[in-house]
Amino acid sequence: MASSGLRQRQNSEPSSAVVIDSPDHATVLLSQLSLMRTDRASTDTVLVAGETEVLCHRAVLAASSPYFRAMFHSTLRESREQRIKLDGVTALALKRLVDYIYTGRIEVSVTAMTMHTFKMLSC
Repeated sequence: MASSGLRQRQNSEPSSAVVIDSPDHATVLLSQLSLMRTDRASTDTVLVAGETEVLCHRAVLAASSPYFRAMFHSTLRESREQRIKLDGVTALALKRLVDYIYTGRIEVSVTAMTMHTFKMLSC
């Protein structure tokens, strides 16, 4: 029954329990978080590049990037601030970076992405 997402629990005890396995769960969850970001729902941080501000969820950023994980889970000033200015990152690069974090897709051009931004993406 694995194709339907349901399978009988395999153990020695008699049980009527089933395990629900949803292969699309992570994709759907990320899609919903992306929609929430677009709707400005439950966002808790603002990333700033130049004059551009991008609303995000800290948990999504931290889960997606060691750069943001270190930033938010440390004694750095940014761990306590809601508005975070990213020096050396263009507005276009920031938008593409955040879109990548929320969708898993990115359009990369040499002029739009700096080495600093690539470091944020590396896991």
